[in-house]
Amino acid sequence: MTAAVLNFSAVALGWIHAYAPAAEAAIALSLILVALGAPDAERQAVWQGPLIALVFGLVHGLGFAGALSEVGLPDRAVASALVGFGLGVEIGQVAFILVVMAAPARTAFVPRVALAGSYLVGITGAYWLWQRLWVCFA
Repeated sequence: MTAAVLNFSAVALGWIHAYAPAAEAAIALSLILVALGAPDAERQAVWQGPLIALVFGLVHGLGFAGALSEVGLPDRAVASALVGFGLGVEIGQVAFILVVMAAPARTAFVPRVALAGSYLVGITGAYWLWQRLWVCFA
């Protein structure tokens, strides 16, 4: 079991409580940091990718768990609801990776799209961070 899954489960079950606007601000900040690192991804050390993925998973697990807690977990099927939600997220990630891997990576179009995507993610993350920090400190 990964740390992100444990974190997600602990928050969803109410064992750990996170202030939602602060968790959402951390998610937005993680988007900005990933967007800033995207253009230099080829120059990153081997250990940086897994570390970024771990932190990203932990932070985003807070948001997923918070949303799942708001919707509510069925009293008699908590375990299956958590497993089903986690599997759904994992299947979505694998499907996205398969689509990206199927794209022709050698064309000049793909790096431009990746750069534009990283700008879009960074701008969106900055906007969300501003909104969430405003809520946290207002």
